[in-house]
Amino acid sequence: MASSLTSTSLKSGFLYFGFLMIIVGGVSYLLLDREGVHKDLRIQAFSLTASALKNGIYLARSKFLVRLKNEQYLDLWIDGKTGLDFNKTGYPIGTSITDSKQQEPKTAVHCKEIWQFVLGPLQPELTLVKNRNDYWVQLTSDNICVYRSPFVDKMQLSYHSSTGKVELTE
Repeated sequence: MASSLTSTSLKSGFLYFGFLMIIVGGVSYLLLDREGVHKDLRIQAFSLTASALKNGIYLARSKFLVRLKNEQYLDLWIDGKTGLDFNKTGYPIGTSITDSKQQEPKTAVHCKEIWQFVLGPLQPELTLVKNRNDYWVQLTSDNICVYRSPFVDKMQLSYHSSTGKVELTE
């Protein structure tokens, strides 16, 4: 009986020692490679934002296709007093479009409107100029919305309103 208690205590001791080593290793990793961990977390956050935008664009287009029979391309998805505007292929182009013939965002403001509407209230803050703390957006000459993070230098998020493609590039 005494030998079974001793072996159980010994196994428990090794188990606790193993847990302790994992905790000490994790804490020392965080303390020694703190900047690397923060960079990885920021890259993951930017990737999750890209996924959320991609899914939001997909949802918006799905709503458009369901309501296509109305043949009304403006404000098919309304949230409060704001309506999301679509091009004729069903991809978002902004929320303040008054010209029904407009097929893509014409200004960075339209890109910002897409971001705000599609990502909703939990979106990262977005500005029209480069800022130290906020995401910012630019509209290319090809009318592609390009979203950038202040914390992830090499990556950018692009939205092509003509195809609905959302891509994260380095």
